[in-house]
Amino acid sequence: MFLSLQVRHYHDGSPDRGCDAISFHPAIAMHFELFNDKAAYTDTGPITDISVLRQRDLDPTAFFCSKVNESEKSRVGFKMFPEHAHDMDFLERLLADRRVKKVVLRRENRLALCTSVMRTAVTGHYIHKTIDHVPVHIKPHELESFIEGYDKYYAFLRERLADQHFVEISYEELVAEPKTTLTPVLRLLGLESEQDEHPGSRDIQPQSSGELRHAVVNFEELRAAFLGTERAPDFD
Repeated sequence: MFLSLQVRHYHDGSPDRGCDAISFHPAIAMHFELFNDKAAYTDTGPITDISVLRQRDLDPTAFFCSKVNESEKSRVGFKMFPEHAHDMDFLERLLADRRVKKVVLRRENRLALCTSVMRTAVTGHYIHKTIDHVPVHIKPHELESFIEGYDKYYAFLRERLADQHFVEISYEELVAEPKTTLTPVLRLLGLESEQDEHPGSRDIQPQSSGELRHAVVNFEELRAAFLGTERAPDFD
């Protein structure tokens, strides 16, 4: 079994496309949000039965193990956000369990991420629909706070996984070079890396293809505010 880790509060659709890419391999069953409050989003469809969800929340480990046992695939994973763990104890146990392989998916460009998050929050579209038509305005201190929270969570993950072998990949790398990026993921899972078991770059399409300067109303203000910082390349 394996775990794909992202941050829900910064969800912009890239985790969904990451799951799509990982599940491209025929030996992998990749569930989506098994522990979402609204439903258990499995690889075969959502489970919305209240009694099942209640039992899931009482014993999340048993619920996931049941999904592993039900699958015909040799590798079974799911996407995890911190707020899916209602008391954090479940997340901590998952992170500490060496039997569970971890794949950490992040975004490199924080401005692109923040822009995408704001757009998806407005439209409610996380996948399959373009959001290029939605302009956003981000105050410098809001972007700074956003980046700080995002980076802190990934620092937390790296600290918890420091003594384990895990794979960290970026959404940008996944879109640009799917085969190269997914090869260490497959290796982590003990799978062979075959040419026809990788999605092509055309199979992983971003929701937004326009330039950030056209998406962010106050792009120049933000670029000036972050000039000389480590986030300055986000504006290139």
